[in-house]
Amino acid sequence: MIAEDDVVKERLEKEVYPSNQEILKIERSKLELDPSAHNYETKAYQKMVSGRATHILQKLQAGFNVIYCDVDSVWRSSPLPYIEPADKVDMILQVDINNYFGHPLYYCTGFMAIVSNNATAAFIKDWQKSLETPQLNQPIFNDILYKRSVVRHQGLPKPEFPSGGDFFSRHYTPEMLAKAVVVHNNYIIGHDPKKKRFVNHQLWKISDN
Repeated sequence: MIAEDDVVKERLEKEVYPSNQEILKIERSKLELDPSAHNYETKAYQKMVSGRATHILQKLQAGFNVIYCDVDSVWRSSPLPYIEPADKVDMILQVDINNYFGHPLYYCTGFMAIVSNNATAAFIKDWQKSLETPQLNQPIFNDILYKRSVVRHQGLPKPEFPSGGDFFSRHYTPEMLAKAVVVHNNYIIGHDPKKKRFVNHQLWKISDN
């Protein structure tokens, strides 16, 4: 787990995972976090989220396969059965939208399973280099994946890995909601609205105390 500021690192070590240090390694990024990074689409936010490419690349180059998941997500059950086909492809990702910006599957960078190999390392390195100028990372991710990489990629099933726009929409039935494996609370901006939406759908399990 990579903490982007000292407050989070200290809390994780002392309050959340004090007895699990052997199975969970908590690292501190090199980022000097600007408080405005909590606000979507600020330059500081773009700089923070652009750093994920660096974190992922370091693990891939060390020989680790990577499952990356955004923090505004809830795992209702294990996603591992859905990413086991990763021995046949290099990356398995959440699908945000079909046929968007000219891409048949427009991937969300909020959930990715990545095999460590030369193709994925080269792709993530290209993504990292493009993000040296801080920007929203998802559009450039898809452009590079489709236009400049040799990575074999595959989308995850949308009923099990829905976007926030799909999961929290009114047309979803209880039966469809029950299929969700990882719920990504995107398509809404800000901590408080995200928390409220999770609470309203019984997906927030942390007390204020």
